Amino acid sequence: MNICNLHQPVGRYLQFRQYSMNLSEVVKRLNSLASTSLAESWDNVGLLLEPHSKKEIETMMLTNDLTEEVMDEAERIRANFILSYHPPVFQPLKRITSKAWKERIVARCLEKGIAVYSPHTSYDAVQGGVNDWLIQAFDGEEVSPLHPSKKLPKYSHQVTVTTSSELEAMALVESFTALLDQSQTFIKSSEKQMEVLCTEGTVPTIINLITDNENASALQLTLTKLEKVPIVGHGMGRKCKIVQPMTIEEAINRIKSHLGLPYVRLALAHGAKLV
Repeated sequence: MNICNLHQPVGRYLQFRQYSMNLSEVVKRLNSLASTSLAESWDNVGLLLEPHSKKEIETMMLTNDLTEEVMDEAERIRANFILSYHPPVFQPLKRITSKAWKERIVARCLEKGIAVYSPHTSYDAVQGGVNDWLIQAFDGEEVSPLHPSKKLPKYSHQVTVTTSSELEAMALVESFTALLDQSQTFIKSSEKQMEVLCTEGTVPTIINLITDNENASALQLTLTKLEKVPIVGHGMGRKCKIVQPMTIEEAINRIKSHLGLPYVRLALAHGAKLV
């Protein structure tokens, strides 16, 4: 897979060289990065547009917002999957005509066989996601969510597998992601561990997969029945402890440098100063 830059692009695209991937597999892998259950209740995330045909994905376009300009580019590069951070379909559509730009985009996607997926707040909430990346600008300590995600009732158990190395834990996560139903599980790696949140009915399948693993004798398994507790590390917003005091101006410069922006908008509190 190659990541390609376009001339004066409004988006980015990934092109699968010499092979394609089925739409269901693409969605499965995206859901494994950040479960849609982490999204805010008001949000509209996941697979938003699914063409009736053309289920094999060859070129994926990445964009922050799916505008008509982006749509023009997607058609030009023959993309058949668009990952739009903000959901282009948010409110219910009563009709799909050529009168409104969002309706035109939906019609064009379906006509061209282009699938559309939006992660939005699930990528904000997930540990290691957008919010964790943003707060790195301040090199802070003790980073944690402002509003930790609550465990959904469907997750009744947590299976923790301790391995001998971080690489082995990551390999287990990749393997289990491919084998388990992502609508019934939430999988992540943490240092030398793989953690799986799951339904009670999925527990036997997970245990069998672990015991059948070629390195089963070296794995340590812990099974925990869960109450409705926060999912550690996931949630909306981030807070951290600043190592050294800084002025507002210093904070602004850190943000500009981290994001690669020449300017940022700022509203100062009454009586506040930049330095």
